[in-house]
Amino acid sequence: MPRERSGSRGDRFGGFRGRCADCVLRRRGLCRGVDEEDAEASSALEAAHAAWRVYDPGDVIYAQGDISTHAFNLISGWVAVHRDMPDGRRQITRFLQAGALFGIEPAGEPLGHAATAVTGAVVCPIPTLKLDDLRRRLPSLNERFIELLEQDYRHALETLTTLGQGTAKERIGSLLRELAVRAAGAEMLAAGAVVRVPLTQRLLAEATGLTAIHVNRVLRQLREELVVELRDGTLAVNDPRRLDALADRGGGRVGLA
Repeated sequence: MPRERSGSRGDRFGGFRGRCADCVLRRRGLCRGVDEEDAEASSALEAAHAAWRVYDPGDVIYAQGDISTHAFNLISGWVAVHRDMPDGRRQITRFLQAGALFGIEPAGEPLGHAATAVTGAVVCPIPTLKLDDLRRRLPSLNERFIELLEQDYRHALETLTTLGQGTAKERIGSLLRELAVRAAGAEMLAAGAVVRVPLTQRLLAEATGLTAIHVNRVLRQLREELVVELRDGTLAVNDPRRLDALADRGGGRVGLA
């Protein structure tokens, strides 16, 4: 069960009900589906969400097997969504950035996945039953909700194709391009673009089905070939055309949500 944090930062975030009108998510993600000029709809959205919650890197937002009670809007930070195996292995299915909607499973059912903060993260939870009511009352929000689900479905197909058919280089290239596009907020990456990608080689390994050692080799190869360079949490895109080609061959060229 997601928990509110306490302490110095908890005074700022934990238990704090941020105003929808001031939130960055009014211009992206699920909440973009509510017309800001519609006072009644905006008031309904304001009343539906719970207090914002803040998480440190490594904090579990919810665990696999927890009972589903909320959907979550990611206000800031990075979150990993993953499936945990009985023997301790983990498959990361997606890295989320600000604007993402996650935790969507039937209310009252055990969650089939987990979510963990990769960086410090601020999350806006919406009780699932209240979200269902909003979707019935606000057709525009429901349309945006369906659009996000359709994008998640497309992403799942592309990820499955890349993991099943892509080479190690194509798997990593596809993932790095996806993360760079989302971090930069632009479909076309410029040569020399530098974006924040705060991921370790272990996290990349868990997302691509490779070992950390293999990931290290591929990253070194991409650096030596002057395609991309991942260092200290930043990704430098030296040759976006070749990175695009890797993603295309791997079947995982994901665009912006």
